[in-house]
Amino acid sequence: MCFSKVLILGAILLSMSISTVSAQGDPLQFPVDSFTEATTTVTTANGQVEVVYHLYSHIPYVANPVDAAYQSLDVKVPVSINGEAVDATNAPILFVINVGGYMSVNNAQGGMGVGAPVGGITGQPPAGGNGTPPAGTGRARGNAPSGVNTSDLALAAGYVVVVPGVRGRDNQATDGAYYGKAPAAIVDLKAAVRYIRHNDAIMPGNAEWIVSRGTSAGGALSALLGASGNSTEYDAYFEALGAADANDNIFASGDYCPITDLDHSDMAYEWEFGTMARNGMQVDQVVSQLLANAFPEYLASLDLEGIDGFGTLTAENYGAYLVQTYLIPSANTYLLGLTDEARTTYLAANRRMLAAAKDCLHSTTSS
Repeated sequence: MCFSKVLILGAILLSMSISTVSAQGDPLQFPVDSFTEATTTVTTANGQVEVVYHLYSHIPYVANPVDAAYQSLDVKVPVSINGEAVDATNAPILFVINVGGYMSVNNAQGGMGVGAPVGGITGQPPAGGNGTPPAGTGRARGNAPSGVNTSDLALAAGYVVVVPGVRGRDNQATDGAYYGKAPAAIVDLKAAVRYIRHNDAIMPGNAEWIVSRGTSAGGALSALLGASGNSTEYDAYFEALGAADANDNIFASGDYCPITDLDHSDMAYEWEFGTMARNGMQVDQVVSQLLANAFPEYLASLDLEGIDGFGTLTAENYGAYLVQTYLIPSANTYLLGLTDEARTTYLAANRRMLAAAKDCLHSTTSS
């Protein structure tokens, strides 16, 4: 009997030892028990939703980070929604890219927003009002109430939410060297995806259902993340950072206002926003018009063809093309699904938008 007890005790100690060594030997193991519990109330299109969730903060996603303040991530896992328990083991994962202006996102400061200012050389945030381009703030669009954070809406829908920190073009070392220049941002995002996949067996959420989202520069990075899954061109960067040896492809990519064609972005911005006032004043209209006039020529040089026999796309007809080909069919589908009362309310609330769409079509067909 004594001998049996010794054997059992030895087996238990050996098991504990192996488990400890395993945890210590993997610097990229997800800390399952290291969370805080929090509650938030989310305003959705269907009313307010109370979500209790587990928050995992500031987890490094590479073993050899250049700067752990940026190369780490936060995870939110819903455990109950309006008092009903939620099992997020196999839930989709919203991968929130809060990059704006290709600048950094500092995870050590919370990670849930843009970590560096957006707005040009001065570092000042862009002023509000007409003509301000999207800054990548991760705010909701569509039916979501104004100002509601996308990550909160996903949490209220039962998604696991992952918000990675990211290096950006503003990261500068004490010696003056910039350590967040391209391709640092996409390398970091892909490394974060690898971390999720590496821990799929123990981390809440389904690593096969990762959906990225971003706006502006964040939208561009989201698009690149979706298009470059498992590309070997980044392997040397992953090895240097000690990224997880896992795939980095994702299930889907949501890309809002993605600014990808940076070589021609100046002319595109002036064509779209150049005559609008910022801080109560217009920019130099001579310089702005020189740039703006170059955009239609550039677009024409691409010789892009619209679908369904629309013909060649130009700067003059592109707005009408979008309205006619995508927005009107989508709006009709949505409206036909509403009750008569809801449809009347919606149309009354969106008269200005509908008038703008009609003006866009009329100006093109009459020119």
